[in-house]
Amino acid sequence: MLMDNSKRGGAAGTGPFRLADPRFGLARLALLPDNDPGPATPTDPVVVEGMFLSSEVDADTAPDHADRRLATQRAFDIRARRRTTPQSVFAAVADVEFTDASPDLAIGTAHRVRTYPNPVWLHQVCDQVLDSTEVLRGLRFTANNLTARRGDRLEADLPSNDSLTKPQHASIRATEAVDVIMDACRASATWSRIATAIRHRWPHVPESVIDTALRQLVRSGIVVTDLTPPDACTDPISHVLDKLPDTEPLAKTLTRLRETLATADAHPPGDAARMTALKTAHRITDRLNKTWRPLCADTAAEARIRLPKEAADQIAQAAGVLWRIAPHTDPLSTWHERFLHRYGAGRLVPVLEACDLVTGLGHDPNEPAAPHYRASTDALARLLNDALTCGALEVQLDASVIDALDQRRPGDQAEPSAEIYTRIVVASSTASDGDFCFAVTNTASPAGSTRARFTGLVPDGPVVTDTGQDTMVTELAFRPLSFAVAALTGRAEPAPWRIPIGTVPRPGDLLPDDLAVISNGQRLGLWSIRHHRPVKAVHHNQLGHHLMPPLAGFLCRLSQHGTVAVRPWTWGPFESAAFTPRVRFGNVILAPARWRLPEDLRQAAKGRTPWDAALKRWRTSTRPALPITVVVEDTDRHLPLDLDRDDDRELFRRYVSRGVAAVTEPPGGPQAIQAVVPGAAGRHALEIVVPLAAIAQPEPVTPLYSASVRCPCDGAFLPGGPWLSLAIDAPPSTQDAVLARITHAATDVADLWKRWFWLRYDTPQRGPHLRIRFHGDPATLGGQLLPILGQTCAALTTEGLSSGFGIETYHQETERYGGPGAIELVEDVFHHDAHLTARLLSSHPSANDRLAVAAVSAAEIARIVADGDRAALTPYRLDRAARHVQGRLRPRARAFDDTTPLHPPLWEDRAAALKIYRAFLPPQRRVNCASSLIHMHANRLLGDNNRERIARALAADLIARTTP
Repeated sequence: MLMDNSKRGGAAGTGPFRLADPRFGLARLALLPDNDPGPATPTDPVVVEGMFLSSEVDADTAPDHADRRLATQRAFDIRARRRTTPQSVFAAVADVEFTDASPDLAIGTAHRVRTYPNPVWLHQVCDQVLDSTEVLRGLRFTANNLTARRGDRLEADLPSNDSLTKPQHASIRATEAVDVIMDACRASATWSRIATAIRHRWPHVPESVIDTALRQLVRSGIVVTDLTPPDACTDPISHVLDKLPDTEPLAKTLTRLRETLATADAHPPGDAARMTALKTAHRITDRLNKTWRPLCADTAAEARIRLPKEAADQIAQAAGVLWRIAPHTDPLSTWHERFLHRYGAGRLVPVLEACDLVTGLGHDPNEPAAPHYRASTDALARLLNDALTCGALEVQLDASVIDALDQRRPGDQAEPSAEIYTRIVVASSTASDGDFCFAVTNTASPAGSTRARFTGLVPDGPVVTDTGQDTMVTELAFRPLSFAVAALTGRAEPAPWRIPIGTVPRPGDLLPDDLAVISNGQRLGLWSIRHHRPVKAVHHNQLGHHLMPPLAGFLCRLSQHGTVAVRPWTWGPFESAAFTPRVRFGNVILAPARWRLPEDLRQAAKGRTPWDAALKRWRTSTRPALPITVVVEDTDRHLPLDLDRDDDRELFRRYVSRGVAAVTEPPGGPQAIQAVVPGAAGRHALEIVVPLAAIAQPEPVTPLYSASVRCPCDGAFLPGGPWLSLAIDAPPSTQDAVLARITHAATDVADLWKRWFWLRYDTPQRGPHLRIRFHGDPATLGGQLLPILGQTCAALTTEGLSSGFGIETYHQETERYGGPGAIELVEDVFHHDAHLTARLLSSHPSANDRLAVAAVSAAEIARIVADGDRAALTPYRLDRAARHVQGRLRPRARAFDDTTPLHPPLWEDRAAALKIYRAFLPPQRRVNCASSLIHMHANRLLGDNNRERIARALAADLIARTTP
């Protein structure tokens, strides 16, 4: 039976996740039963086959390497019996069902294997056949949409042959001939079409010259072909053979390799006939191209895995707890801020323009993880201290503890979908059969990404249908940055649309140059220019963003922007503690107990003689005591080792000498029964991948004004034009003084400009500064006004008020303020608001007075532009301290609102400009435009987003009391 959360202190209530379509789930099983064979037991044929496929050390290794062979055999035997991560023939995958019935688990022996060439090997073979003229002329060629033009050169990145080496940067000169070829390849072209285009310009060019040019472009990554299989796992040899003529010498050898692999796959793992075929296939691959581990394999288990829906519900609740207590990370927060500074809210910016490394913002977020909140850190410290004080191996999370650990902020939304990896164990040998405990091992997103790798081996998952109106769900199709990990990409296409990135497009694909980035001021979004619909890009594969083309990784992050992901448990600042206890939520283990290795043990691992003594000392002295079986954490590999076995202790030493710094208890604890699936020779270890969907899905980000994209030069005013934009570096403490001096200087030469305004900024590049913008005649601005302002800024630097200034491009936020026809009207509002605010700063030095005046001003803007609609004043959600300030200042704000304000002419001038601007705006834009104006006024007067929220709340009160 399954335990209810209430029996072990689980918090009640519905979390942010529910079970997604179960067809996205997956079961992962160790292929051999968890029967310890003992040191003298012959190696299982499955382990022998796995070593042959996965290691340079196999069962036939020479006797002088016997120690190494035995250690490797032991490590692989453990993998095949106790690890559930699908790799070669050590572990397999199967469907998992969630039903209303009792658990039903079983595993047979008729397992199916899919064996295919290593993608590195196949890439090298494909490169070889490019030398064949007949092969080359039978291909289709497509310009790589990741190619960038820099001056007179074209640049692209070539995937590497291993996951540790960075992609190779390629650059070729963009000659006239190259331009002709690239133009011909924009929409995919045959050799004949390219040759026709070239001969149209150079009628007598030899065919061999065309061949040489195409080979160079393909091998540099500037042009891609259809020779590379789109799916590295499912019969890639047939794809290559379809591109080869019968006369190609390699075709016969590749055909034989395909037939030999089919013969091998007709037998289950470990079968002698399969091993014979694999050795033959290995010899064939070596004759064509010698590569380490030239063959790969995936295995589907003959298994029946049925679990109660209640199990999935408990795991979904545990995922909600992990979501609540994880630190908030936003890898695009700085990028988003830079986007708003450059382009503003509401503007559609082509994604290739926004992500350009030179002319745009790039696409590397480079954002560090956010630290734990102070309250959460204190709660973690109490948990750890309580466990250490009483020597407990476990801490339990109840509702009060979870509330103390909660790091979510108002408005945080869960990522749209995720999946959580969970080992299924039995709590102890005395527990009844089916009394399962669930141990979380990892998380990933989106739901279905793990299953996608095994497309063609297990039944396809569900397919999203397109309504023709809502968000376009698109699958990212790309080549990874390393051919070594191409097998992890799969070819699952549950989405109705594709975005090809650096690969061959298909008819109907969404191309990168059809996509635009947009922000609503709070979140980033993706938009299809051609279809006028929001776009959500997903990647159903197991690649990390660092192994994707940067644009693909950026689009993945973009589609999750504004949401919070589910992350595995972390002890935050205490992650390096000598011991951290097991963490339990109800029937789910969120983290195992973990022991950090002391430095003397790590040093002793360099030699066998000191190792045994150092390990014995640690085992007898450490508290809490180590279990007999510990799990070694080696990157993403978790290997259980029995410290009472000589061979396992030697394996432990080898892992520690390579850098392993910690061990954990087995999933569920030392008393848990690890193998739960009955089979003919014993029980097998089981892990399930549970697909989750967020209960509340984020709303798409849509354009505020127009779904059209304007030219990058529209609304961008470089120095020397009709706008002079200065950035004067100054901390907030001196900005008012700097502003007063600039205002005085500008007033003295009012005949040199037509209008001017200012605002406060803070960017990672410049830090805090003032942006001062003057509009007028270009010659006058640059020839007369700039020298005067330069002298003023020099004096500010001498007096210690500023560290300098710079001249910048002025980017108009056209979309944010109502479109092209409204931008000059709103700039007139900016001019009058800036003049009014400058006077208010000098006449209201008190921070409380400024806050009250800001509320009065916000109310006036909302009354004039938004017809008094209080929606223009949101958001103003306040915490307890802010509500206290609001209550204290409410009488002062009302008093200011009831009296004639200071500087009446300036208020009247701004009101007149606001009325003209409001008359131009369509009714549906008035609320958000008023909100933007309120924000800019608060920026000038308050310079603090937190105090702006208080001003908005006070303004809402002012409007409410005057509304009949």
